[in-house]
Amino acid sequence: MSISSSSDDGQAFSKLSQQEKHVLLLLSDGRPSREIARALFLGEGTIRNYVHSILSKLGLINQAEATAYALKHNLRGHMG
Repeated sequence: MSISSSSDDGQAFSKLSQQEKHVLLLLSDGRPSREIARALFLGEGTIRNYVHSILSKLGLINQAEATAYALKHNLRGHMG
């Protein structure tokens, strides 16, 4: 699924775990995996696993699409 052809209105975001949401939002800030891992006190491999899961759940191809998805759907407001 391409971000431009996505018909959902950000509801797929609710499929993500709280930790996946944090990873997605940090990713959308342009942070590299190493920095996300440090911020969340996790290993880089764990972050890569989260990113893979996020991409799978949202039907996206890469991190750039995940960032575009987060920005397009203004997901910052969903984190409270």
